[in-house]
Amino acid sequence: MQIENNDRQKMSGLPSLIKRGVCFFIQDCHITKDILKSVLEVLKKNREMSPEKTTRVRNELAILVYHKSPERIKESYVAALSQDDALEVLEAVSHYFLSTYDGIDKVKEKLLEYKAAADPAERVSRNILKILGEYGINIAELVEMSTLISEAIDVEPFQRTRKAFELTEEDMTEIINHFFVNNYRQFITKENEQ
Repeated sequence: MQIENNDRQKMSGLPSLIKRGVCFFIQDCHITKDILKSVLEVLKKNREMSPEKTTRVRNELAILVYHKSPERIKESYVAALSQDDALEVLEAVSHYFLSTYDGIDKVKEKLLEYKAAADPAERVSRNILKILGEYGINIAELVEMSTLISEAIDVEPFQRTRKAFELTEEDMTEIINHFFVNNYRQFITKENEQ
């Protein structure tokens, strides 16, 4: 998905709930980027990472972060929005997630897999090691990755989500414009992946 200047202008005129959903999507991009950086630090200790495999690892993490979005929004909307409004926010998050990561295989299957997993962070860590073609699991590495991912998806995102419900219209417009002008490409292209 490519965001052009006229698309940015359209975003400025979006209804408030859709803007809020776009802001949640932007949060998810930043959360995914932060987790990816930590996971790559673990993985690069013992191996080289090709850009293709780095992209696949990022996509796996993005699905996990997206998987947590309904829970984050549900926990945070109670005081701020009706259930219908919260669903509209979630639909906007879903739209931008699916548009951005439309190359990800089996998104629905992965979401069901993470929902069914007793420990989604461990499950994604195992999937990452499979992406790398490593079926003999290094337990220490698995535990380190699982711990990093679990901490990253279970605490800070909920704090960020609560803050997002406090954003004004002007705040949301500024965040959206700044992200799509300055940051969006690095989240969807390989050139800035580490």
